Amino acid sequence: MLNAPNDRAFGEALLNHGPVEDPDLPAILEASTSGSAAKRRNAARALLILRGDKAPEAQLRFITETHDVDAWAVILGGFRVLDRHPDWAGKRPDLIRKALASGDGETAAVGIRAGVSAHYPGIDREIDRRLDDQDIRVRSACLVSLTPGMVARLLPRLKQMIGELLGDPPPQDQEAREALVKALFSTGDKEIRQTIRGYYEAATREFRLELATMFNLSSDPWLEELLWEYWQIPDKRQDDKNYLDPVQTEALDSMLWHIAEKKDLQAKPRWVRACIQVESTNPPNDALNSSCVKLAHYLSGRPEKSGEWRDRALTVRLLGEWVAAHADRRE
Repeated sequence: MLNAPNDRAFGEALLNHGPVEDPDLPAILEASTSGSAAKRRNAARALLILRGDKAPEAQLRFITETHDVDAWAVILGGFRVLDRHPDWAGKRPDLIRKALASGDGETAAVGIRAGVSAHYPGIDREIDRRLDDQDIRVRSACLVSLTPGMVARLLPRLKQMIGELLGDPPPQDQEAREALVKALFSTGDKEIRQTIRGYYEAATREFRLELATMFNLSSDPWLEELLWEYWQIPDKRQDDKNYLDPVQTEALDSMLWHIAEKKDLQAKPRWVRACIQVESTNPPNDALNSSCVKLAHYLSGRPEKSGEWRDRALTVRLLGEWVAAHADRRE
């Protein structure tokens, strides 16, 4: 495994080896100082999947002692490593500098993320410069790493980028697209709603669905109106009047989540009536919409009992009672 010449060979060797555990640690640490760059990177990969309490200490020792910027990037680029250990980023400013200058896209991307976490001097200028980098991994790292100050300063460019997402293939990966939408949501800019709306109308059905799932990221006052617009747009290709486009379902589920779970947006009769519509028109044997069931019990203050998620009549009744009691509430 430690001698594998590439990622694929490493994966195959790992399957044969089985879980990486404490007895493997001496060999991994020895490989981490090998004269072979491939072996050093394999050691870093092995440390990322090392089981047991010794893993964090071994990973920290590796990034503190190594002189191999690519192997350093393997550790810091591991799943949620920087989220769990943000202080690790500042342990090696010399390797952040080398990573930012690296021709390897993955290493450079980790350099950007680590640079933001460590408040590395000049990292803002680096992100400005590399938002249009030819490597999608670098562009993604820039978007994910945007701070509120950067977003405010780069707003015109970010608005332009949302339209560019419609390219084929798209110029950003999903993580970057989500980061871009989240950045735009965070600004409070009055034009953002129209910008997002324009993106939605021009996007493919798959991108529309992806965008709808991102709405849980925001609680902006205009979000409800945008979700309502999405809810009212049926798929014209469907003959079944009761058919719900996945984007409609995502819009409804997102709004109900904000109301009943995040509790940051107020319930309004039109959304409750939308739930009644969904449950009243579904065939009797179809599963209930879990968001509508949660909403019904949340609004009624009635704890949900086992099996009630299948009781369509109860859900519709609870929702109807709430609408009748709040008929004067502003839509």
